[in-house]
Amino acid sequence: MGKTKESVKPEVAIAEGVKALAPIRERALTFLESAKEITKIRTEAERKAVALLLVTNKDLQAEIKRVFKPMKEATNAAHQQVCDQETEQLAPLVAEERKIKAMQNVDWIEQERLAEEKRKKLQAQADAKAKAERKKEVDALKKSGQADLAVELAAAPVSAAPVEVENRAAAAASAAGLTYRIQKHMEVVDEALIERQYLSVNTKAIQAAAEAYWETIKPADTKDAVAMAAATSKFSSWQGVKGVRFWITKESSDTGRRG
Repeated sequence: MGKTKESVKPEVAIAEGVKALAPIRERALTFLESAKEITKIRTEAERKAVALLLVTNKDLQAEIKRVFKPMKEATNAAHQQVCDQETEQLAPLVAEERKIKAMQNVDWIEQERLAEEKRKKLQAQADAKAKAERKKEVDALKKSGQADLAVELAAAPVSAAPVEVENRAAAAASAAGLTYRIQKHMEVVDEALIERQYLSVNTKAIQAAAEAYWETIKPADTKDAVAMAAATSKFSSWQGVKGVRFWITKESSDTGRRG
């Protein structure tokens, strides 16, 4: 062997890995075929057989991972080199993009302020014109002897159609084929006022509390079946966090066959 991680080319590492993987794949297929025979533990013999199957399964997984490790390292190194070159080429453009977007954002805000000021002014003028025209209509009704209609018309609300003023920064961006992205921000100022539907359960804190409690009751020897049963029962009845149920399961570790 004698090759460092940096010196191994991806194609070489893959070729060597595929070659080493062939016999392991055959063993895995044989194992999976034999494992199909047991679908439920009914006897002591099946219980022991399942335990051995699990150990063999983990051994095979460990071997496959060992074969793939150098392949992944070689391809990852090549991938990282490409990513580094991409980042190097993009860096000045990305920096310039940030600068341009910052300028556009400042301009957009200012143009939005100016557009709103102009809109309010034009809207006030349009509303005043609409009211003046309404007054003329009311006066005309009065002169024509239609006093009732005049009173009814005078009481009706009057306003001009909404005035729209274009944001010049947005217009320039649109003309250039760009679009603005509206970003929304938030800050919690008083957590006590937040309604329950917006609150989430802090599962990490609950898990930490349960772990801390288990450390206080777990037996010194976790292989002591009696002591473990007592501790498990106690943990399952723990009410340290209201509204949460706790329990213990035993799962096999991922260490494979013990040497």
